[in-house]
Amino acid sequence: MANDRYRVTRAGFDVVSVFGSLSASAMPGTVITAVLNERGWSASNVRNQITRLHDREILQAERRGRHTVYRLAPAIVRRFNTIRGCSEPPPFDGHF
Repeated sequence: MANDRYRVTRAGFDVVSVFGSLSASAMPGTVITAVLNERGWSASNVRNQITRLHDREILQAERRGRHTVYRLAPAIVRRFNTIRGCSEPPPFDGHF
């Protein structure tokens, strides 16, 4: 990871879990904040966790007007899909 000074905390894990819970590939930071606010996390804590996950290259960010849309990094998506059981099958080379 690009910045290993931060460890992924429970709050950080919850940020990543929002993507799976909503089956979303991308979402605005305001949506992540609203969902986790319902779980008891403060808006400032969620924003802090999003920043840390972005610094560690776990989240990717794209500005769209006044909002920032976040998505999981491709390596995280692959791991996520493996856990969910929907990873790509290995290519068939013609032999068993």
